Amino acid sequence: MKLKNMDRQQKILIVDDAVENIKMLISLLHDEYTTFFAKNGEVALKLARSKQPDLILLDIVMPEMDGFEVCRALQEEPETSDIPVIFVSAKGEEGDETKGFEAGAVDYIIKPISPPIVKARVKTHLRLREAVAELKRLNRLAMDANPMTGLPGNTAVTEHIKKALGKKEDVCIIYADLDNFKAYND
Repeated sequence: MKLKNMDRQQKILIVDDAVENIKMLISLLHDEYTTFFAKNGEVALKLARSKQPDLILLDIVMPEMDGFEVCRALQEEPETSDIPVIFVSAKGEEGDETKGFEAGAVDYIIKPISPPIVKARVKTHLRLREAVAELKRLNRLAMDANPMTGLPGNTAVTEHIKKALGKKEDVCIIYADLDNFKAYND
């Protein structure tokens, strides 16, 4: 099953204060993904809001704002709360991993990294994100559909018309109102 957003190159934000770690992750991922980076938490939050990455690889130990704080801030904002965060950290104690998951991370990779493991986990979480987005889309359609006919309801029709008008596409609309249909429906 190919999900619709897989047609575009997915974006990964790498957040680490160590340039060598950033370079290593970019070299590992740049062939398959669009990568960009931040060296601190404040810049990471700004980039996450503006660029809307599909996934964030986040170090924990950083000056001023650590990775746990960044992850919690991402989770609190509606526009970034659905972005999966994978911690990539030298902090490998069980308590650190637990704290990472409690902050909202979807995975935790301990440094030094294994390139095949990083690539596999990134790919897995990107696929999961796309699958969840597709389920949400289908749920919205199902919630708006007419229960008798299964046809799209007012919300879906209105959204489609607005999109077409916004793109200045030609649209033909037929509105049919059936007299006494309620009796048939009942």
